[in-house]
Amino acid sequence: MQVREVMSRPVLVVAVASTVRDAAAALAAHGLSDVPVVDERERFVGMLAEADLVPDRLDGRRGATAVGPLVRTDAPTATPDGDLLGLVHRMREADVRVVPVLDGGRVAGIVTLADLLRVLGDAR
Repeated sequence: MQVREVMSRPVLVVAVASTVRDAAAALAAHGLSDVPVVDERERFVGMLAEADLVPDRLDGRRGATAVGPLVRTDAPTATPDGDLLGLVHRMREADVRVVPVLDGGRVAGIVTLADLLRVLGDAR
């Protein structure tokens, strides 16, 4: 099975220049724990998790700083034609619940544990 068969789209992304306040609001409004971050050309930069935002919000900066320094650039990624089982193994190794799917450096979709569980449920 290929990644494209289970990925969700469209995908909410956050600009690398966004403030922590705006990123936190976007995550909360959409009920997300992780979000891909893109540059001004909409190319993937890395991932941002809600847990990455909490220290900034609590240390008195009040969320006005840009998310750029908080972005995890070592996050695993996938391609639409990638092997789903291989992706599952990478997710386990990296201990992540969300993986962006990139096509030409741009975010084309996202695979979450919920997507994987849905596929398992449909397989019965």
